[in-house]
Amino acid sequence: MALLCTVCRGAGMGGRYTRIITDAAIMSPGKVLRMADTCAMRGQTDSALVLYMAAASLADGGLSDGGMELCATARLKAGDIYYRRGDYASALEAYVEGLKVCESGSRRTRLAQFFKNIGNVYCVFGDYEKGYEYYRKGYDACAKRPDDDTRRKLLINLTGLCLHMGKTAEAARWHAAAMRMKDAADPEIAFMAKLNQGMIWEAGGQRNKAIACFKRLAAEEGPKAGANYVCSAYQMAYKAYMAAGKADSALTYIDRCWDTACREGLEHMFVEALKDYSAVYTMKGRKELAQEYKAQYLDMRDSIFDTQKFDMARNAQTRYEMQKADKEIAELRYSQRNREQTIFFQRVMLGAAAMGAAVVTAFLIVTLRQKRRLRRSYADLYALNRKLTDNYEELKASRKATAEDDGRKYKSSNLNDTGRRALAEAITSVMENGDEYCRADFSLERLAQLTGSNSKYVSQVINDTFNKNFRTYVNDYRVNLARQRLADLEHYGNYTTKAIGESLGFSSQASFINVFRNATGLTPSQYQKMSMQERR
Repeated sequence: MALLCTVCRGAGMGGRYTRIITDAAIMSPGKVLRMADTCAMRGQTDSALVLYMAAASLADGGLSDGGMELCATARLKAGDIYYRRGDYASALEAYVEGLKVCESGSRRTRLAQFFKNIGNVYCVFGDYEKGYEYYRKGYDACAKRPDDDTRRKLLINLTGLCLHMGKTAEAARWHAAAMRMKDAADPEIAFMAKLNQGMIWEAGGQRNKAIACFKRLAAEEGPKAGANYVCSAYQMAYKAYMAAGKADSALTYIDRCWDTACREGLEHMFVEALKDYSAVYTMKGRKELAQEYKAQYLDMRDSIFDTQKFDMARNAQTRYEMQKADKEIAELRYSQRNREQTIFFQRVMLGAAAMGAAVVTAFLIVTLRQKRRLRRSYADLYALNRKLTDNYEELKASRKATAEDDGRKYKSSNLNDTGRRALAEAITSVMENGDEYCRADFSLERLAQLTGSNSKYVSQVINDTFNKNFRTYVNDYRVNLARQRLADLEHYGNYTTKAIGESLGFSSQASFINVFRNATGLTPSQYQKMSMQERR
């Protein structure tokens, strides 16, 4: 029954698919996945989505690489269904959950596909820098685990994205790399490669040649690839006419693009056409009609792009990236300590041994190498900590932009889920929007007072929600602020590390050093020194 409840809630289906889930719960994950594939091929996307999520739930937590791969595959295909429906926030959530499973296994056969699809979602929401970042991650993943089909799609996506960002020269290089690969039998890939070539011609000033290419693709090759590709060709054609100032020709092809999208149920993919209608009618001097289309565009965009839900999924992904950075820091710290112990042992041996010059020289060489490695390890730790600080600030800004002011009191004897979430938000707001925690006498009771709750509930929420005790939770904020102040040479360059530690509420220099080093792998003075070197 736990599986049933989880899947039904995740799919938003209520009890409509209770029988399917009940039957699936006693099957093997592989069989459920095959049933989902069959439903997807038959166009029964609701049933397919429920079964994909059931397969993922059944396989989740398995210790074998096969189980992890099956779970990742189910998440990937569920995300694809959400994406095709225009539910982009749910698609991102499914992709991120699948990526976690994929990266926890050793096979990672679908890693590049996850990066590609996550990049697609970011591009839909206009975050092109993030989209580019994930396309590059996917391309690099293909080098480690060859996947020609995904690599070709990534090259095509990188070409189109660079053209959209105005990076024509880089787009041409990605396009050339795509063309060097063997011809693809997939008509969609062949279509997009030619569409990109037309876009390169347009960017290079060969507008007539580009328009002829777009028209030919819409009439001849687009129908083989699918209706959305036909719309894409029409869209490129009317944009080229708009750039040339030919409003009537642009209007003709906007009509064809929008009519095809409406007929095929693809309005969510080409909602931008409504905005372009507004621009063309403005060119023609028909302001009332232009405003009408602009209003339609804004209404449809708001209904399609659930930015609040997208921010929640993006925040979950950012937290996942921060967790990976924490893990890398821990691994580097462990390696660093081993190297420090090795250096210490070698020094003792060098001091105690009365050996010949050749032996001493050999040990000195090894020691110097270890020192160089240790310096590189410190540098890696510093870079990871800076990245972790940047990720934290990005997550903090995102939370601050979407958080609601919650000042409600907690008078009930027990915390329900809503109360727990609200109290967690109130705690986060206090910690992120003020510096009360930098006081040396900051306590659990003071935090409870600031959130309008009591210390018992605050302690419970910190333990349950953040998986930390109060002292560790506060020290995490202090350490993050310490990173920023140690690197802020303009305002804190003349401060000693002891003074910075006192400004953060640490009771002693030794306590500050111990907490900071356990969290970052570096002492405060090492971190400040590296910040100065980085500035130079």
